[in-house]
Amino acid sequence: MSRLPNTLAVQTFAGLESTITWAGTVSGVLAPATVVGGLLGWAEARRRAGKPPSGWLAASPALLGLAPLAVPGVLASLLTTGQGSGALGMVSLAMLAGYSLSGRGSRRRRTAAAVLGFAVVPAVWLAPPMTPDLDPTTPYGALVAMTFTTLFVGLAAACAVPMRAAAAAAIGDRATD
Repeated sequence: MSRLPNTLAVQTFAGLESTITWAGTVSGVLAPATVVGGLLGWAEARRRAGKPPSGWLAASPALLGLAPLAVPGVLASLLTTGQGSGALGMVSLAMLAGYSLSGRGSRRRRTAAAVLGFAVVPAVWLAPPMTPDLDPTTPYGALVAMTFTTLFVGLAAACAVPMRAAAAAAIGDRATD
C-alpha cells in the first residue's frame, strides 16, 4: 500500500507513528465526508423547496462512522481491541446533538438529546487528559480541545439540517425586490 507524505501537521497532531494512506485517509475519511457533505446540502435544498425531511438523508452522517470500518484491518482491530469505536461514538453523539438543534419533537426529548449529545464537549475540557501534552491547561492541549469542540459542534449543526422542518415557502415562490 503506497503512503502519502507524512506532513509536519500530521506529525504534530497525531504523532510520528501516524501515517496517511490512500485507503485510510482518502477512502476512509475524505471520500465519505465529501459524500455526506453533498447529501446534507441536498437535504437543505429539499427543505428550502418545501419538501418534507428524508429519513435517509438524516441518517447520512452515519457514513462518517461506518466508512472507516471498510478499510482493511480496521474491523478486525475494532472487534479485538476496541480501537476504532471512537468514530462511531462521536458521529452518534453528533447526530443526537443535531436532533436537539433541529426543532423537531418534544422539548423534553430535545433537551435530553442535547444533554447526552453535547456532554462530550465539557468532557474534553474537564476529563483527565490521555497524555500530559493534551492537558487543556497547556497551550497545545487548549488548541486540541478547542479544535475538537469547534469541529464537533459544527458536525452537530450539520446533522440538524436534514431533520429541520420544510421551509414555509419554496425558493421560487419568494418575492424579489
